[in-house]
Amino acid sequence: GSFGSGSLDDRSGSVNGGRSDQSNITLDGADVLSETNRAAFTSVLRVTPDSVEEFRVTTTNGGADTGRGSGADIALVTKTGTNQYHGSLYEYRRGTETAANSFFNNRIGVARAPLLINIFGGSVGGPIKKNKLFLFINYEGRRDASSTSVTRTVPMETMKQGIVQYHNTAGQLVQIGPAQIQALDPAGIGIDPASLAVMKLYPVGNNNAGGDQVNTTGYTFNAPVHNVQNTYIARLDYHIDNAGKHSLFFRGNLQNDSQNGTPEFPGDVPNSVSLSNSKGDAMGYTAVISPTMVNTLRYGETRAGNQSTGVLTSSYTLFRGLSGIYGTSTGLTQIVPVHTFSDDFSWNKSGHDIKVGAVVRLVSVQSTSYASSYNNALTNASTLKGSGNDLINSSLGLASGDKTTYEYAMAALLGLVSQATANYNNTVDGTIRSEERRVGKECRSR
Repeated sequence: GSFGSGSLDDRSGSVNGGRSDQSNITLDGADVLSETNRAAFTSVLRVTPDSVEEFRVTTTNGGADTGRGSGADIALVTKTGTNQYHGSLYEYRRGTETAANSFFNNRIGVARAPLLINIFGGSVGGPIKKNKLFLFINYEGRRDASSTSVTRTVPMETMKQGIVQYHNTAGQLVQIGPAQIQALDPAGIGIDPASLAVMKLYPVGNNNAGGDQVNTTGYTFNAPVHNVQNTYIARLDYHIDNAGKHSLFFRGNLQNDSQNGTPEFPGDVPNSVSLSNSKGDAMGYTAVISPTMVNTLRYGETRAGNQSTGVLTSSYTLFRGLSGIYGTSTGLTQIVPVHTFSDDFSWNKSGHDIKVGAVVRLVSVQSTSYASSYNNALTNASTLKGSGNDLINSSLGLASGDKTTYEYAMAALLGLVSQATANYNNTVDGTIRSEERRVGKECRSR
């Protein structure tokens, strides 16, 4: 597989005991480490196996030109063309026939999730003008037509009928119906018809490893997760003089990716789609001033471009303890350009190696989030007066271990919207801010 974004992402990895964000990655002398999460060994640009000429890792005692952190420094160099033409074609395939079902899917009778991954591509390198100008290009594509197992928390069939269950202090399972729920409601209103109607939209649970198995249960299904990746890499090298003492290079990377997330329930559209058009380039000038003196000047730009779409189009209310009946994801766009300027001078004098140089990195983060575009509310018994104790009568004989599931189920069926988050525009800096308000048990979803 390829090295870089989407293929190697060890967020807990460390070298020499340093934190994961203390490692760094360069490609042809330009920084390509993700600046948004600085996860260990995560490159913004995908580097394909057929495009790598050199892979070097410094784990300790890094020189001034490499060691910018306490972890590892990884340096990669892109292949160049030569005076002879070389090329390659390849395809790798992984299918469902070599995959096994998970233990939990087998136990509840959910079929093995389809798995189909194809990685294919080609490369070619050679001279445009012999001994002077060389070109190397590489394309790699990846297509995933796979599925993944998803588990949501849904109400049990009893709860859909307006029945709340709990265990009493004797360990017996007790049910209370609509009439008893109305009697326990401090307002005397009873079950909210709108809440009950939403409950009935949930599918029938099929996984008793999910939920609390008193009023809620699990629902597991296989969701298609399609992934498309396209990687384009090109490098041009030019020898200014016939002796090759002065040379220039340019390298460009471009990737166009898309991957859909999982739906909330079968038949729904994906909750999000991730898009990436990250790109980067590097150029450099190397001068062999004398047999003992070499100077290298480089510039590189690495632009991380990522976007995730959402499905949310209006404000919403959730039942605490249950998955939302519809997805509530929102969009996010991040553009992070990083400019790297560096110059290194090496001088070998009487058995001594002297190196001097400088690096300048310019980083900016441009981010737009739509997470605060809508208001939301929650049937949260914990934010009711007395933390929901008003819904409990001593005659119930409620076991302490079932207090939470009982209160959440009661708040949901009664439609007690007790917590809300309102979003507003702050006129000072123009940013969207969130304010949480606990509105009390008198506020009903109807």
